[in-house]
Amino acid sequence: MNQRLAINLIVGQGIFFLVETAMVHHLGGRIPILQLALLRATGGVVIATAIAWSSSASLRTKQIKLHLFRGGVALGYLWVLMYSFGTLPFADATALSYTQVAYITVFSALILRESVVLHRWMATAVCLTGALLIAQPSFHDWNVSYFLVLGGTSLNGLTFVLNRYAQQQDNEVTTMFYVNLVSAIGGFCLIAAFSAPIEIPDTSAALWLSGVFLFGGLSGHCCSQTCRGIDARPLHVGPASGRGSKWISRLS
Repeated sequence: MNQRLAINLIVGQGIFFLVETAMVHHLGGRIPILQLALLRATGGVVIATAIAWSSSASLRTKQIKLHLFRGGVALGYLWVLMYSFGTLPFADATALSYTQVAYITVFSALILRESVVLHRWMATAVCLTGALLIAQPSFHDWNVSYFLVLGGTSLNGLTFVLNRYAQQQDNEVTTMFYVNLVSAIGGFCLIAAFSAPIEIPDTSAALWLSGVFLFGGLSGHCCSQTCRGIDARPLHVGPASGRGSKWISRLS
């Protein structure tokens, strides 16, 4: 994949993510978080299956334990995502979501023991600053939920790093399929375990939910494709990645 295509995928992922989160925010907590997360993960499974079927891509994997771990982490972030954009002011939730850039850099350095040079840290700081200037969050009702979302966004950074590691052996469609499959199964089991109510949406809400189903899956697809295509050397996870990679390899 060339850099231009990878950049286009990043832009596409950003657009799909924006549309998805705007729809979640519009729903405004009318649909339970567990139900939204299950819908989002199911959309990812459907889209990954459709892509695999149309392209004859294999969904076989030898990294089941790694995918189970990734799916659990991704499910945790889905709850954070749905909670933040469903309850916090949209600008504040958007600004907090951009901290994933810093988390990705930190996880690549600390967990995978990759070398992240100074200019990469500076680029991360510039990115976060630019995101804050664009989103212009107010944070006027700052409370403990903001800290929960700020910490929970780290799960998305960890999912990204693990996705890059998994793609050493699996293709992009396979990694997308399993992370969403595990998240969907986990979400369904938790709904059953806690006897969580299932809201039957009205016509208006159903329209917005269909958007979450579709655009969430497309956003995940672009992200999975981008993981392999971008020039992100500090996130490279080759066979000599140090103790962090040895720890993750135990899950493979």
